[in-house]
Amino acid sequence: MKKKKDQSAPDKDHNTKKVEVIQEDLVVGKKEVETGKILITKKVLEEEVPLNLSGFEEELQVNVKKIDQLLDEPGPAIRTEGDSTIYSVYREVYLKKVILEEEVWVTKKVNQRSFEDLEKLKREEIHVGRVSKKSPQKE
Repeated sequence: MKKKKDQSAPDKDHNTKKVEVIQEDLVVGKKEVETGKILITKKVLEEEVPLNLSGFEEELQVNVKKIDQLLDEPGPAIRTEGDSTIYSVYREVYLKKVILEEEVWVTKKVNQRSFEDLEKLKREEIHVGRVSKKSPQKE
C-alpha cells in the first residue's frame, strides 16, 4: 500500500488549518504456485490367449494294381476317376502287342483337423497418481 499526503499551503487571507489527506492504492499481481505433481506410468502387459483354429490336412494314398493285360494300342497315360488320378505304366513286348502292366492309383483325401495353441497378446495400462500435495502459500 502506498500512502500519499496532500499538503496545501495555508491561504494568507483566511485563517485555515492544515489537513492531511491520505489515499490508498491497491496493487494486485499474480504468480504461479505449485500445489502438487502427478506421476503417469504406463505398463505393457502380456497375456496368453488360447487359439482354436481349424485347417486342412491332405493325405495321398498310393495303390499299385497289377493288370498284365494285352492291348492293341496304349490308352491315355494319365486319367482321372472320381477323386483318383491314374498313371498307366505300359511295356512293349516282342510280339508288338501292348500289355497294360499296372496302374498306379493316387487318391487324395482331405481331412479337417483342429488344433490349439497359445499366443501372447499385449495390452497397455496407464495409471495416474498424485506425487505430492502442497497447500498454496500466502504472501
